[in-house]
Amino acid sequence: MEDKNGFLDGVFDKKDFFDRLEGDSELGRQLGEMFLDDADEKMGQLRDALEKNNLDEVLGAAHSLKGASANMSALRLRRIAADLEQAARKHEKQHAAEIFALLETEMEKFVSELKRYVLD
Repeated sequence: MEDKNGFLDGVFDKKDFFDRLEGDSELGRQLGEMFLDDADEKMGQLRDALEKNNLDEVLGAAHSLKGASANMSALRLRRIAADLEQAARKHEKQHAAEIFALLETEMEKFVSELKRYVLD
């Protein structure tokens, strides 16, 4: 359900996103495409790093995804990536794996919103 600002329960703050781009929808499309490419790579890195119990790599990829999510106005995605970064920093392997599952779900929601509002 959309709130008064036009985003799905904090999944994507499209008003903030387009305000920062001064309404440039073509730039928004380019940034959205770049985000999707990068996010797909980062999610794969996170998955592989968790399988290998490489929390240093999890920390780096989560940090990168956190920044990219903030740039895209993906509020919950940024928060979950930050939580994953913290779990990796504290060497909490099980907690990191649980947070990654949440991250995957949130990424699907954000990608859906991104396609709906930016890439269509």
